Amino acid sequence: MSSTQHSNVLKWGEKAYRFRSITPIPLLFLGIWLSEPSAATIIMGAILAFTGEIIRMLAMFETHDKTSTRGKVASSSALVTTGIYSYTRNPLYLGALFTGLGYMVITASPLMIMIFLTLFTIQYYLIIQYEEDYLRSKFPDHFNAFTRSSPCFFPCLKRTGSTITLPNTSLLRGALYRERSTILGLLVVISLLAYAPHIRAILS
Repeated sequence: MSSTQHSNVLKWGEKAYRFRSITPIPLLFLGIWLSEPSAATIIMGAILAFTGEIIRMLAMFETHDKTSTRGKVASSSALVTTGIYSYTRNPLYLGALFTGLGYMVITASPLMIMIFLTLFTIQYYLIIQYEEDYLRSKFPDHFNAFTRSSPCFFPCLKRTGSTITLPNTSLLRGALYRERSTILGLLVVISLLAYAPHIRAILS
């Protein structure tokens, strides 16, 4: 990749990072429009979605307040390499993949699943490039070592990372507080997609 191409990727990565909480909204409306759920797809989708949230929570237990998960620009006071981060450098985004895929499974629409996976791949490729450029510049020695020991996205289950320990009450309470809007949003989205046919009938 040339320096110009790399610069463009980082520029678009910064934009994708800034608007990452907004970009799923059009997909949600499209999902409600196309959703034809069954009991099986609702159950399977909800399991995937909650699995994603559990992965996010495991990441929150490690980061505490060291990294920005809601900010508009990348920010980190320390490089987190322990716990689930020793298995994947981007557990928050891995969790987002599971959750988003769970939503799409609820719709029972192969088209929605394909659209989601395509858009997710593009957006989070750009975001990860942007974030890793920031981390590499702020923690050059430690981050380069981190990239050699932990895969970028999908965990390598054959390797042994550091132990993932359960948090104490204080950390658990803090993680739940930081994720309160995400958990509420998860329940709302599952409900909207599960009852989408009824919503469409009311609005028609």
